[in-house]
Formats: sequence, structure tokens, C-alpha cells
Amino acid sequence: MKNIGYLLLLLYLIFSGVDRINFGGNSIESFKLLPHIPISIFIIGFIFLFKFRDIEFSWIYNKKSFLLALCSLIFFILLSIIFSIDIFYSAKRLVLLFIILFTIIMILSVFEIKDIKKYFYHASIYGSFLFYLFNIMLFMNWLGVFEINSNIIDIKPDVISFFIPRLGGFSEDVNRGICILVMYTFVLLVSSKKNKLKYIVMFINIFFIFASVSRTAIVFFLITLIIYLVRLSSFKHMLSILFITTSSIVSLVYIIDYYSDNEIIDVESALEERMTLNDVSHNTSTGIHFKLIKDGFHLATSDLKIFLFGSGYGTSYKIIKGYGMSGKKVGNFHSQYLSFWVETGIFTLVSLLFLTIIIPLFSSRNTFFPLIVGLFFFNQLYQLTNEPLYWFMILYYYKYSNTEIDYV
Repeated sequence: MKNIGYLLLLLYLIFSGVDRINFGGNSIESFKLLPHIPISIFIIGFIFLFKFRDIEFSWIYNKKSFLLALCSLIFFILLSIIFSIDIFYSAKRLVLLFIILFTIIMILSVFEIKDIKKYFYHASIYGSFLFYLFNIMLFMNWLGVFEINSNIIDIKPDVISFFIPRLGGFSEDVNRGICILVMYTFVLLVSSKKNKLKYIVMFINIFFIFASVSRTAIVFFLITLIIYLVRLSSFKHMLSILFITTSSIVSLVYIIDYYSDNEIIDVESALEERMTLNDVSHNTSTGIHFKLIKDGFHLATSDLKIFLFGSGYGTSYKIIKGYGMSGKKVGNFHSQYLSFWVETGIFTLVSLLFLTIIIPLFSSRNTFFPLIVGLFFFNQLYQLTNEPLYWFMILYYYKYSNTEIDYV
């Protein structure tokens, strides 16, 4: 039974970010049955049937500030539902968040930190391979040589116009997919293991991070890497990481040059679109981001009810007007902290800030501190509200801070 528990843990860490697989197909329209949901059910069932006596919550209640921030966050999200413009939809979104948080809390309360460390390392390897597999299928699909007609697996890539495909691996959203790849890469980076496979995977991961042309994710990676190298890395380790990073980028440039010379991709046009930062209209990705943030801030500060209690958890798409995403459930303000403010009010925002950045800044720090800071900046221009691996990293940071175990 012990091996089954570890297998479930491994599967959860590998598939938590996968959303190109939807077991519900077209039969369930109200939500996607993503892999992490059935795996969560199996994990929770396994824990209650075979590991119930091993549950240990001391890592939560021994940290009063963390416990207060987490409970406050949940309480004020619940309160926002009472004032929601769509109570039923907000309740459904909260159930999903509860499933994610409850599963992670149970995992961290049952498995020992040394076992989580071990299987997180393995999951980062296998998860990266799964990412590569999807990227190969996405690129082949974009070239028109490979296609899967399935309601369960989606291999249609995101693109920058017709210039280049954006390879986000197993995630339909490139930013989210690359964010997960950065988290896998960081786990490998801080691991004390020294083997060729680890460094090869890190090399390929960094290659795909920059190949994604995801500005938000690339900045996330660079912020995390710089903080880690400056604060925690030895000089020898720093040189090896810089060598891998530089080699990966040089390899990417050569490959891009090859495909560009053969007129398969249009790099110049793609880079021009990505580097256009002064156009704040609806014509560019940058413009849409900044206008959404401006609109969201205006909503949060001009309506007392929204300022205090929000419009209701998950209801951003109902109040966003004048965008292609308006009225669609994927619509949001492209900023986790702003979306939480607009949807659930100022008290939830403060609780989230304490949980995700303020407490880590002013308490004892551990090896995962650079990643926590990087995730904070990433969520200024994106949101990982329903991303299991994001919450796993946040909660794991607090669990990890109670131990003497180090990675490096």
C-alpha cells in the first residue's frame, strides 16, 4: 500500500498542470474533468483508508501567521459568495479551489518531507518529459503532419498570428504551461543530485522556456534564477547553471535561425509583436493586459461593494466589458491579485498578500524562497488561482520551513 501512495503522489505532481487532457470530453460542458481531479479523489480515498493515523497537521497550526492568513483567505472568499452576482457559479469555483487545497494539505500532512522531496524530483523529470511529448505533437500539428481527432486530448497549439507556434506543452495556456516548467526546473536546480539526466532535462527545459516567447514566464524564470544564484548558490554551482542557461539559449538561436532561413517560421514579426510594449490598445497582447488591469483597478476603487466584498469569486468574466473574452468563463483581469480584489474584496487581497509574499519576506526563509518571489511577480500579470502546482509550491514552502532538510 505504501508504494501505491507514492505512485499517486508522483502522478499528482506530474499531471497537476495538465489541461490538454479532459476526461469529460464534450459530455460535461460546465467544467473540464482534468487529470488532477480524479487523482485527487484517489489520493484522498487512499489517505482516509490506509493513512488516516499518519495525518499530522502540526506544520499548519505551529505556524500561527500562516494559519491565520490561510483561514482568512478562505473565510473572505466564502463571504464574497454571499454578495456574488452569481452565487451558484462562485460556489462551483470555490469547490474546485477547496478540492485543490484540501488535497495538497492532506498530501503534506501525511507524507514525510524527505519522501515528498524525493518524488518531487522524479516528478520534475517525468513531468518535463510529458511536456516535451506534447510540444512535439503541437509542433507537428502546426506543420500539418500530425493530428489527433479526439475530444479528450487537444494538440492544437497556441500561435502568434501565423508567425510561429507557441509551445506550452501539456497546458492550453502557454504562460501557465511554462510557469509549471519553471517550477520543475527549479526543483531540479536545487536538488543535490548530480547526474547527466538532471542537467540534460534542465538544458531542454530552459530551451523551451525561452522558445515559448512568454514574456511573463521568462521574467519569472529570470527573477527566480537570479535570486537563487545571488543568495543561495555556491560559485561553482553558479558557473555550471550559467553555462547550461547560456548553452540552451545559443542552441535555441541556432534552431530558430534554421527554421527562419527555411521560411517555416517568421521570427522577426513574432518578436516585433512580443516586444511592442507602448501600444496600450486592444490590438496587442500588451495593450489588452494593461487595459484589463486599468479597468479592474477602476472597478475595485469606484464601487464600495466590490471594494469590500467583490463581485463574487470567479465572476470576473461577467463584469469584463468590451473584450473578446467578455462573457466567456476564461475571462479574467490577467492579474491574480487584482482579480482577487475585484472578485472577493480588499480583505481577501490582504490575506492573499500575507500568505504568498509578506510572511515569506519577514519570516525564516528556505531554499524555495526565490521561487515564491518569482511566483509573486508572475501573478502580477497572470493568475494561477486554479493551478494545483502553484498552491502546492506555496503550501510546500511553509511545510518545508519546519524541517532541517536542505536541497543543496
